[in-house]
Amino acid sequence: MADRLYLGIDLGTYQSTISASNGQGGTVETIVGKPKDPIARNFLKRDTLFGADALKNKLACNLYRPLAAGVAQDDENNLAAAKAFVTHLVESVDPEEFDEVYGVICSPSHISFVDKSNLVSILRGQVNAIMVVSEPFAVAYGLGEIGGSIVVDIGAGTTDVCRMYGTFPNDDDECTLEEAGDWIDEELKVLIEKKYTGAQLTKDMVRQWKEAGSYVGDDREMMVDLSVDGKKQVVDVGDLVGIACTSYMPAVSPFGASEKLFGTNPISFAWPRKNDYPVVFDMATSSLALGDVQIAARDGHELPVGTGIDANGNATTDPNQVLKGMLLPFGGYKGSHLSMMIELLAGPLVGETTSDITEENNIDDGGPPLGGQFILAMSPNIISGLDDWEKNADPFINKLSNLKGVRMPGKRRHINRTSLENIEVNSDLLNKIYSL
Repeated sequence: MADRLYLGIDLGTYQSTISASNGQGGTVETIVGKPKDPIARNFLKRDTLFGADALKNKLACNLYRPLAAGVAQDDENNLAAAKAFVTHLVESVDPEEFDEVYGVICSPSHISFVDKSNLVSILRGQVNAIMVVSEPFAVAYGLGEIGGSIVVDIGAGTTDVCRMYGTFPNDDDECTLEEAGDWIDEELKVLIEKKYTGAQLTKDMVRQWKEAGSYVGDDREMMVDLSVDGKKQVVDVGDLVGIACTSYMPAVSPFGASEKLFGTNPISFAWPRKNDYPVVFDMATSSLALGDVQIAARDGHELPVGTGIDANGNATTDPNQVLKGMLLPFGGYKGSHLSMMIELLAGPLVGETTSDITEENNIDDGGPPLGGQFILAMSPNIISGLDDWEKNADPFINKLSNLKGVRMPGKRRHINRTSLENIEVNSDLLNKIYSL
């Protein structure tokens, strides 16, 4: 008989994983089923079902998701279900072959003492010793990235963010958000129901589409089977035209003024194309992006004339003076008006603050300011008809891209991202990055 077994357990809202030092482990959907009545008990021949087995027999069971938001729910039925689930999970790695069992259990970053006590209690009797660590710390430790890194752990119930600098993080280093996978599923469900009025769908259907179709990179079709008003259709749930803009900390003076009031207030636009790269641009409404000014200051470069003014309102090409003063809007009063529009869309319209109030409320904790964002998504299929939008847009985009001297926004970046060839990086640039 071996002496000691070590367990690593991640109890998630949607699924849970166990890994043991004896090489065993696995992942189980975090759901527990209890037969509804004696008839169901006789039919199932079990008192408790877990994971896929519980879902398969969901009509005959009362189902529990006992670990919502990554913690054991503080009521009798859910605590009992959680303990039964964890017992099932631990037994799957044959702990009886060992004299002692030591467990490490992962939890969301910020949980109460009661929640932490509940986690420990459901493991009591299963292990000889228990250690509770935050989920992002476990991720960073497992990847060997505990120094100088930011970890974002997106689960079903919570999103945890943690900064790592070579030790256990404290409360100030971590935060937990309730906007996670389940929240995304619900938002996607609402959007699809708005897009396809009369659609019959469930959160499980949306979750499966999300897991199958999520990606990082270029726009893609996401064709799914959907029943709309009782008629089966194959539809694209990924074909959205998007506009996004955001307000930020004041850095720009309105046209004619010498006092900063606007943020750099970028505006982004994306147009999908089925058979080519999407048209995408993201630009500041200031004469220059603030990051470009900071780079110029670092490298000792002058700025173009008309970029900004110093703290006294005098025109200057010195990036250090512009950083102490303010940027100017691009295009004079035209850029100024666009910046004003973004302030109103990304602030008051969505219940958030304009850039000047954002600055007043800034707590300077190293994170982003508490400004607002405005995102508009439009379905060309609904607005113009299934084919008209693409038929009418493509000739125009092709004509534009073929004009001498025109470079389509976003195309070069998309080509680079999808290229499978080795791309040579300038050695001076690499050395500069390493020096930062």
